[in-house]
Amino acid sequence: MARDPSGLLSARYYEDFRPGDEYDLGECVVSEAEIVEFAADWDPQYFHLDPVTAVDGPFGGIVASGWQICAAWMRAWDDAVLARAATLGLSEAEDIRWFVPWRPDQRLLARAVVLEPAPAAVRVRAEMHTPEGTLASSMVVSTPVAPRPA
Repeated sequence: MARDPSGLLSARYYEDFRPGDEYDLGECVVSEAEIVEFAADWDPQYFHLDPVTAVDGPFGGIVASGWQICAAWMRAWDDAVLARAATLGLSEAEDIRWFVPWRPDQRLLARAVVLEPAPAAVRVRAEMHTPEGTLASSMVVSTPVAPRPA
């Protein structure tokens, strides 16, 4: 089998993404240590940093930052789709919502649904679900993707 080191033979282009396309991006799990480490660097609220104090907080224990949920989804999207797409970066994230806290060692399932096309960008609804199907978070992201070469 011939190798394609540049990835261009298997690349997905703008025209390859159609409204309604769905991508199951895999499972995301975060440990308590990873929650604390992320929070220490990026979102140092006590319910992300201190498991003892967090028990008396609004979530009844330590939970991941919403920004960590977004980062986990982005990693899953990149690994499953963008790594093989002619992407030009991520240009926009909007309508970011967190519905269910992400607890240590809890599995969340990442998913993307292609929305209406935007000029030269693929717009997707980014979702994280619990294994039971509860929507934990969502956002709409726009990823510029190059058109297929002529």
